Amino acid sequence: MAAVTQRVSNYLGGVSKQSDDKKIPGQVTELINGYPDVTIGLTKRPGFKFIATLKNASGTAYSGTSLDGARWFYINRDTDTEKYIGCITPKVGSTNGTILVWNAITGAACTVNTTTHHSAWATNTEYAVGDRVLSDNGKVYECIIPGTSGSVTPTGTGASIADHTSSFSTAHTYSVGDVRQYDWIVNSSNHHEQGGSEQSYDRIYKCVQAGSGSGGNHNNFKNSPAGTGIDFGNSKWDFLSHTVHWKYVYNITDYFNGTRNNYDILTVQDTSIITNNTVTTTAEATPTKPWLRTRQTLLYNDAPIHTKKYHLMGPGEPNSTAGHAAAGSWTFKFHRNDGTTVVRSGIHITRALSGSGTSMYLYYERTLAEFLDDLASRIIYESKKKDVGFGSSASDDYHGYGCLAYTIVNGTIQLDCTSDETSVSTRQRRYFAIEVSNGDIPTTMTASNSFSEDSNSPQNVLRAGFDASTQLVTTFEENAATAASLPANSFHNHIWHITNSASLDEDEYWVQFKQNDESQLTETSGYWVETVDPNVFPGLVEHTMPHELVNTAANTFTYRPITFTKRLAGDDLTNPVPSFIDKKIEKTFYHSNRLGFLAGDNVILSQAGEPFNFFHITARAQSDADPIDLACQTTRPTSLKNVLPTAGGLILFSKNQQFIMLSENDGILSPLTTSTKAISNFELDTSVEPVDFGSYFNFLTKTPGQTRVFSMVFQGQENPPKSLDISTVVGTWIPTTIDNFVASVQSQLLALSSQSSRDIYAFRTYNDGEKPIMQSWFKWKLPGTVQHINIDNDDFYAVTKQGGNWTISLANLTQSPDDAIIVNNNGDKINPCMDLYKAASSVAYDTDNDLSKCYLPFTDDTNLDPIIVIAGDTSGGTYAES
Repeated sequence: MAAVTQRVSNYLGGVSKQSDDKKIPGQVTELINGYPDVTIGLTKRPGFKFIATLKNASGTAYSGTSLDGARWFYINRDTDTEKYIGCITPKVGSTNGTILVWNAITGAACTVNTTTHHSAWATNTEYAVGDRVLSDNGKVYECIIPGTSGSVTPTGTGASIADHTSSFSTAHTYSVGDVRQYDWIVNSSNHHEQGGSEQSYDRIYKCVQAGSGSGGNHNNFKNSPAGTGIDFGNSKWDFLSHTVHWKYVYNITDYFNGTRNNYDILTVQDTSIITNNTVTTTAEATPTKPWLRTRQTLLYNDAPIHTKKYHLMGPGEPNSTAGHAAAGSWTFKFHRNDGTTVVRSGIHITRALSGSGTSMYLYYERTLAEFLDDLASRIIYESKKKDVGFGSSASDDYHGYGCLAYTIVNGTIQLDCTSDETSVSTRQRRYFAIEVSNGDIPTTMTASNSFSEDSNSPQNVLRAGFDASTQLVTTFEENAATAASLPANSFHNHIWHITNSASLDEDEYWVQFKQNDESQLTETSGYWVETVDPNVFPGLVEHTMPHELVNTAANTFTYRPITFTKRLAGDDLTNPVPSFIDKKIEKTFYHSNRLGFLAGDNVILSQAGEPFNFFHITARAQSDADPIDLACQTTRPTSLKNVLPTAGGLILFSKNQQFIMLSENDGILSPLTTSTKAISNFELDTSVEPVDFGSYFNFLTKTPGQTRVFSMVFQGQENPPKSLDISTVVGTWIPTTIDNFVASVQSQLLALSSQSSRDIYAFRTYNDGEKPIMQSWFKWKLPGTVQHINIDNDDFYAVTKQGGNWTISLANLTQSPDDAIIVNNNGDKINPCMDLYKAASSVAYDTDNDLSKCYLPFTDDTNLDPIIVIAGDTSGGTYAES
């Protein structure tokens, strides 16, 4: 008998890959499926109870490679019935991934409604430019030509998609209520004054008198495009609207175009925020046209023009023989209240009187006052053409854009737009905007008309020292030196610019007037509210930003883009663009009542209490609640990849350096008191998230052939953090394929797994308040490859793949299962230490062979050994099967 050389009181030391002479008592070379506990010692690990095979809503089990490489996540709603496990499948080829969720308690497949904040497209509905709808399996379309929708659902990814395609036919008989489309062309060459190019429009007409189209003349629609009772054969038609045209914007599933390492999921209450780090965030387009208003004042700068040569804008010359003004260089852009724009170009500003025969006297020289009247009259004239759509009465206000009128006020042209009602009491103001461009100014121009009041010699037009491209007409913007100088009365929604100090741009802001009675046509009483500069982009493009998965009811979720708050005040200087714009967001987190993003070397936090607002609420002052946007200053290239909110501050991780963000103001974050500071220089595995372990945190580093687990404690702003490699004793035991890392503070347990392996590598510790009593590494082997693990209190959830299927299973770390499978003499429930156990749902007795058959609730895996446990009763002194 060999001599006893060492007594080992317990085996709580776990795995050590050191040589035997360096192992401390209680350490072992390998420990598989053990569970060290400082109270009861080393025991077998608890068995995992089978919850369910993962199936779709139709009850078909996922198999093959359908869930391989998925990004898994866990949601706890803090109820006994609402704990969920979900995944985002990777993009395969040209097919985007999808999001799936199951109830972790029952295994039931949950309903995930994929939608947006936009309504579904509907037939016979009025749409304006910019309206967005949902159609064609998650595709979003934006209206580019307004009108009434037809009967053809928008589909595809085109840039101009009509939702009505039925046209007129002389071979068809029509019924009342039929709707048809007609393409018509406007050609303004037959008007008295030249200007405007051909424009094509689709219009919809509704049958008001049944009849045959035989002998119908399509020109009737061209001659009366917005009329009523239009004849086509012996049927009659009323104009209904333009044909709505759409452009494809995006598909909501486009956000799932990555692999598992591209997604980050943050759950806050009922909302899980999903981030894809392959998507570049963008802002809405900066306005390229003036904002709409109900009154616009045009200023004319006559300094570049020789006296009375206002009409000579060239390059053409008036043609008296034809009786028309030749094509000139003026252009009018009419911006209408439905978002559309019509351009009238090639205009020459002249005034003509009839002469003898076919000739005309053309007045060339005009005073400034006369020319302003000519210019304003021409604007009104062009606005009333049918392709432009503004009118002067109910008969020619074709589209409800309103009627334009002008007044010359102190050398300016004041334009107002109102509805066409005859009664002033029912008339309403309409929104519009006009851009006037004069083209290049000629240096000289020769009059070629013998009836001209000018001489035929070359006339000087452009004054010396001025550029030919100078624009003579601009829009007057109302400015006020201070808020006190704002008028007491104004139009509803009228915008003014407060300049304050002339030498500073930082104290400027914009205000908008709100009438007490919004229906008033004239300037009346009301109040001013702060608004955003209408010349800057208003918000963020929703489909490039993180999306949300909202738990709307038990086992029901809605996946959609997040509606982020738009910029409501200031400009690019006083309310700057968040630094994540035009960058990729790596991580999302929640800290100090703020939603945060990591993008590049910046950490960005939202308004306090407003998680989806990344803009200031006012441009007039800065508050402690305003967004925080900081760059991590360092001499090394820095790209932040992970974040861990802790009580000591926000720990930020890049691949080669770690930082902490904290506040000088007793931990309360504000834009003025918050800063970042480098704290360490470890090389981090950025694909695996760090974990919070109570008083310290843990993260992984990987080198060829080895994964290391580090523990770090932050010791205040003035002291460097304390770090420790807790995996030193196991050396290369932990493989580099680790892709999941979880922690249970309650059980003092760390667990690491890989989707390509059945093994879970775990570390458990216990500290008596002064020193560690137990630090133990061990390994668990599960029935299949470990796709996902999560610890919720003492419940250890695992998703494994075996037998070609995926299953959810659950182990309780207290070794006390809910099911009374094995009960000792004290009445304690004992874990059976077997995996995928479940009470048989059906047992069939085979009388011919005198045996009972019970069926596995999952697909059999020939690599696993099935075990049957039969419950019994010993209360009578002998064992009896129940």
